[in-house]
Amino acid sequence: MQNSPIARTARLLRFAVLIAMLLVVAIYLAGRFGIAAGPVRVESALFRVGGIGPWIADLAIILFTLALWQLAKMLSAIASGPIFAPPVTASFRNFALLLFLSTLVDVLALPLIAVIQATAGPGHAAIALKFELRDLMLLAGSLFLFLLARMMDQARAYEAELEEIV
Repeated sequence: MQNSPIARTARLLRFAVLIAMLLVVAIYLAGRFGIAAGPVRVESALFRVGGIGPWIADLAIILFTLALWQLAKMLSAIASGPIFAPPVTASFRNFALLLFLSTLVDVLALPLIAVIQATAGPGHAAIALKFELRDLMLLAGSLFLFLLARMMDQARAYEAELEEIV
């Protein structure tokens, strides 16, 4: 399998995912600690909230980075063995879960902080909850990955059945 086109593509994609993971972490850390490169600055809505906001952003980026690491593991397993091997599907399932959790934290963080701040203050405050279509699409897409992982498990079962017949 090491020389197949799929294995070569998986190795290249793994390299790209690892580079992307390093860039995401570097850019996030630059924004988190206020490091600017000339006119370029990285900002997050969670950084501006203060208090718990940056910690929630940290959690979201940690989950996203772990998701990318699982994706790199999956691509490595594809490059070195059968496409539907248990390590491939397990890594893909972990990737889907971590990506979903990261997206969920990112989507729910600002509304949750708004509710906490509104209830912590004296009197009644109006709370505006804003959700973007992009957020819902990301949640739906990451949930779809769970279905895809299940389909990969089924494909592995079919592959095992075919090997027994032959």
